[in-house]
This record gives sequence, structure tokens and C-alpha cells, in this order.
Amino acid sequence: MLLSLLCANIRNCLRPGSILRALDVLLALSCYLTDETKLDRLVPYLIAVLQDDNPAVRAGALKTLTQTVRQPIVWTKLTSCVG
Repeated sequence: MLLSLLCANIRNCLRPGSILRALDVLLALSCYLTDETKLDRLVPYLIAVLQDDNPAVRAGALKTLTQTVRQPIVWTKLTSCVG
């Protein structure tokens, strides 16, 4: 639920600094998320943020995405179908 709240509020942020701070919060939160939640909700959202107009926001989204994916993921039958 916290993930959905953060993602919804990031969409309404106007200042790049606020978005960057929210991305840092998402990164800190990602270690507590299940692998399915990371792959189904967080990764697609971060990929969408890569389309932002601000280069700093795109860089922050890329950093968050790569560090989230670097965390150990247990591949199950459900997660193996992602692609």
C-alpha cells in the first residue's frame, strides 16, 4: 500500500528534487518488498519514470532501477514469465 501511495504522489510532483527524494525512498523500501511486487509494480513504474523530461530524474530512476534489480531475486514459476 505504501508503494502505491508513493508512486501516485510522484506522478503529481512538479519539482525534480521531490521526485529524486521519492525515488530514494522507493529504493530504501524495495528491500522490504516481495520479489513479485518489485517485478510487477516497482520495475514497470521506474521504467515509466525513465521517460521524464528532466535528465536528473531519468538518472535517478535508472539508479533506482539498477539497484533494485541487483538485489537478490528468487526466481519462481511466476517471476520467470516476466520479460
